[in-house]
Parts: sequence; C-alpha cells; structure tokens
Amino acid sequence: HVAGSSRSAGAASQLAEVKKTAKYTDLGPHHISAPIAFETFGTWGKEADRIISTIGKKIADSSGEPRSVEFLRQRILVL
Repeated sequence: HVAGSSRSAGAASQLAEVKKTAKYTDLGPHHISAPIAFETFGTWGKEADRIISTIGKKIADSSGEPRSVEFLRQRILVL
C-alpha cells in the first residue's frame, strides 16, 4: 500500500474497501455487507464515510441530538 498512499491520501483504504467488497460478494441476498476501512493516520475510505454518516444520521433522527454523526466519528476514532 505504500506506493499508492505516497501518491494519494486514502489510497490504502480505498483499495481495502475494493478487496472487501470482492471478498463478500457471494454472501447472498440474506446478508448486507459494507466494507469499512481506515488508514493508520485517520483517512477513511469513501464507503466507511458513507456508512458512518448514514448510521449517525439515523441516531440523530432517533435521539434528537444533531451532533450524533460527529460523536459517532469521535467514538470510532478513539477505538
């Protein structure tokens, strides 16, 4: 991943998401799979960003807390 990451931030996480998508394509219609990848220095893959935003917005709708997306992101980064 070093060559790709040296040219573009997020290249490693993008490649990891592509590989995870390919790995789980045969799960069938009864399973939902979302590839989530993070780089060591905090770069998120596009799919990871999308799914975390979606989950955070659902939490915000349910709880009424407008900062739920930011709180979820912070919590994940600490982990």
